[in-house]
Amino acid sequence: MRSRAALSGLLLLGLVGCAASTSRTPAAPHAAQRIAFLAHSEGFWQAWIANADGSGARQLTRSPTEKARVSWFPDGRELLVDTQEGVLLRVDVESGAEVSVPLPVAGMLDAVLSPDGRQIAFSLTQSDSPDANEVWVCDLDGSHLRQLTNRAGLQHEPAWDPSGARIYYLSNLGPSGSHDIWRIAPDGSEDERLTFGELRHLDVAVSSRGEIAYSGNQRGSFDVWLKAPELMPVLLAEDRALDAYPSFSADGEVVVFESSRGGTSNIWRVGRSGGQAEPVTRFAAPGARRPVWAPVEAAP
Repeated sequence: MRSRAALSGLLLLGLVGCAASTSRTPAAPHAAQRIAFLAHSEGFWQAWIANADGSGARQLTRSPTEKARVSWFPDGRELLVDTQEGVLLRVDVESGAEVSVPLPVAGMLDAVLSPDGRQIAFSLTQSDSPDANEVWVCDLDGSHLRQLTNRAGLQHEPAWDPSGARIYYLSNLGPSGSHDIWRIAPDGSEDERLTFGELRHLDVAVSSRGEIAYSGNQRGSFDVWLKAPELMPVLLAEDRALDAYPSFSADGEVVVFESSRGGTSNIWRVGRSGGQAEPVTRFAAPGARRPVWAPVEAAP
């Protein structure tokens, strides 16, 4: 469904040890300081977590299936993991235990959990075409299944705003391959288009400040852009590498993203005002990708 090559890897970072406590097990770092992401291990893309500076990285999932997307539960103790086959897993952040999440439909490609942990948004096709997806929502237990969009082309990659009041998504309305950003209420109302033009606006993320970040090809290659309401987009970190899949810190001040800088996909970070990007992970090929910052509500 995309023209870009997938970026991908094996981790070279060591774990950071925790001091032992004589009275109880030491608390994990506050989850808002963590990121979850995908890295290649044992022949499959698997879910990993690390501190936001890249330290303490460790693999969570080990099941023999390709993992495609991760999102956090609001307490920071579990992840919702979507596989390439459209099977959802609930994964414990400390133990890595994987539990299947049964839903009344199968085949979703980009499922993501709502900020309150109660709903799942995803895209799904009901035809033989891989370019005819619509955005759907259901409760975590599979109830209240409903289709939100209904138009020609490809509607996919939903992303919740931090309040849960809107779902942002990408729409490809024509044969040109261009993608624009739309948003819609979880009940299917207030569907509105936010970007226009013959460009690709991909991988949208929404901050607590109401800003959006996305990967766009306005300058030919894909870069991460930031757009505040009513303002023109601002380039965050210029580079000829492929920059994709931004995610905001809980306060909206920092963006982590996937980049092919250096020739291998890894996680980088940059402030919302732009400037010099810094590496977070240093994986060997095929790399690390699709970072997601943990929510501020997460408890230590």
